[in-house]
Amino acid sequence: LAKIQHVSGYPEASIASDSNLTAVTSDFTTGVQNTFGIPGVLPTGSSVLSSGTTAGLAAGVNFTRVASEEKGISLFAGAYIRQRYYKGISALNSSNLDLRGGLSIASDANTYRLFAIMGQYRQEGMSAGVNANRETPGIGAEWQRKLGERDQFTLSTQYSQPRYPTQDTQDTDQVLLSASWLHIFEGKTTPLIFASVNQSVDRALRPLATGSDMSRTTTGVRAHFQLTPLAHMDVFLSAGVSRRNDDSLNARSALTPPVYGRDLTKDVSIGVNWRPWPKWTVKGQLAAYQNDSNLELYQFRRTESTISTRYDF
Repeated sequence: LAKIQHVSGYPEASIASDSNLTAVTSDFTTGVQNTFGIPGVLPTGSSVLSSGTTAGLAAGVNFTRVASEEKGISLFAGAYIRQRYYKGISALNSSNLDLRGGLSIASDANTYRLFAIMGQYRQEGMSAGVNANRETPGIGAEWQRKLGERDQFTLSTQYSQPRYPTQDTQDTDQVLLSASWLHIFEGKTTPLIFASVNQSVDRALRPLATGSDMSRTTTGVRAHFQLTPLAHMDVFLSAGVSRRNDDSLNARSALTPPVYGRDLTKDVSIGVNWRPWPKWTVKGQLAAYQNDSNLELYQFRRTESTISTRYDF
């Protein structure tokens, strides 16, 4: 039976210190004036720059069952839940549930997957009558190919429908394309590099009150490098850059003449994975984020340090 079906999963707990909990610009009043032309607006609620401590709980379970060993066909399903708690700011507490299931076909060095997803995000937020709740159903396909013993290439596409019950002008239909490459080098420390590129295109379903809409195109690249200097320890360095281009004039501003919003988001993180016992992983990570934008209101910087403990079964 173990050969026919397999169940795995994990619980995880974390604690973090964040320098900018809501990723807000350092000078909100000036940002509003230079983006919307409205002077003297003071920050309130989530617009206030604040630092603090957060705690997180997460768990996931994966199920795989062989449908036809001869044809390499398997069925898979997974469920993942994440909770995040903000000390002293309960309105920012959030929960995230992701469900995934589909069909996998393995043929020689190739693996093909067709899948459906359902995401549910919940956050009360700090504005009366408006929250950040979101439902995201979708479908997708993936092709994975092994190139020898040390390389693996993956290409995937996904179509999803993010829906916001109390902010329906944010609703879009999204198409995501991504490609990634994994290479494991020879050597005692088992160095590896993972690189990926992706692009998402969001098409808004409804206009904003100004006549603009939230259609946008986002392109990103990421690289992850890892070493294993000790049998029970990995060290890693990860960095990413993404570019958001608004496809509608003044979608996030009220400037004259009107402009297309342009954001460049950069992040870098370093960390250690320590495995003190079989199936246990303690992870420490320090990350820095910076968003540069031609709309001053959306510029921000933040750093976050995190320690987490995870048990895999």
